[in-house]
Amino acid sequence: MKSPLHISFFIDKILRYCRQRIVMRLKWFSWKLRNNNFKKVSSATITASYITSHFPLAPANRQQFASGGEVKLTYLSEGIPHDTLHPSALYAVSSVQHTCMLDILDFYEKRCVKFVLNQNGLYYQGWFGKGWERKNDYFRFLHNKASHIVFQSEFCRICVQELMGSIVAPHSVLYNPVDLDFYETSIAKRKNFQDDPVILTAAVRASNLNRIISALDSLRLIKEVYLNAKLLIAGYSDNNIHDKKLMLRILEEATKRNIANDSVAFYARYVRSEAPSLFAKAHILYHPVYNDASPNFVVEAVAAGLPVVHSLSGGTAEIVGSLAGKGIFVPQSFDKQYLPDTIAMAEATISILKNWQVYSQEARKQAVLKFSLENFINKHKSLFLALRN
Repeated sequence: MKSPLHISFFIDKILRYCRQRIVMRLKWFSWKLRNNNFKKVSSATITASYITSHFPLAPANRQQFASGGEVKLTYLSEGIPHDTLHPSALYAVSSVQHTCMLDILDFYEKRCVKFVLNQNGLYYQGWFGKGWERKNDYFRFLHNKASHIVFQSEFCRICVQELMGSIVAPHSVLYNPVDLDFYETSIAKRKNFQDDPVILTAAVRASNLNRIISALDSLRLIKEVYLNAKLLIAGYSDNNIHDKKLMLRILEEATKRNIANDSVAFYARYVRSEAPSLFAKAHILYHPVYNDASPNFVVEAVAAGLPVVHSLSGGTAEIVGSLAGKGIFVPQSFDKQYLPDTIAMAEATISILKNWQVYSQEARKQAVLKFSLENFINKHKSLFLALRN
């Protein structure tokens, strides 16, 4: 039987979802009515029309809240402006959905604007359960509409081949970007540790608290070596009633493991401009998520010089590599979910902390090598120019 917390969270989620869909429709159809006579006009400037959850509005800037797939649209729109009327290309991220997506695609297709899809992961049995094939029909439709597909990792490309069959459009692999200079400030601000390292992990919703419990189990073992080690959980807010209930439940779970409440801290949801301050507070990122296709949180962490202890699965393994952290073996499957062993995660964390400076430097090197924002923007400029011509 569902707890009152689960039921309340579920009802609130449905209401917010319905409100969001209504607002989405009103914004799109109002804009479409005003611009229905729009015709594509060639322009010397390379621009893109980015489909966000608030389309036709521009992507969020760094002072506004953005999460998941919309983060890369924030970065991309800084180098390639958002232009709904005369874009070089129409651009969408697979994890950022709009209730009028089909109508938007049709509107631009009739005006000969090419569509580029940035593809994250897919639904699969072990994660979504029954009906996962139906959920992927939406992505199959987008693939058939796309003139080019940008996969966020090699794992994302493998997902499509394994779960949807052949890839029909021209495609490339391009990792999510990060502003390297921006996150370098985290390194300068970070305090050294003695017996008080801070282990950072991401907030989860009520339905998936096992990842936080896993982190607490590992923390208990880490504290046998680093007495004052702390767990910092990012993404919960005191202003949200459901978050407050989850925070209390997490503290209860900590108490059950004889972990003092002051060893667990919370960091509210943050905008991009605040991210370096968050990463400056930590020394290691704990990321046990299974088959995570292309996590922005991990990209940001390595750019800030944080080594990562993670599930050796999905795109995370590609992002971290062999030198910027330690991956814990899990079986490879699309039929089940696996959490990495908590003892192995704790041992890996302790091992990294004993040689932390080397791992931190390697994390930053990995970010410089793979996640340059300048490279990401330039690759897209070349792609949009080719499609426009």
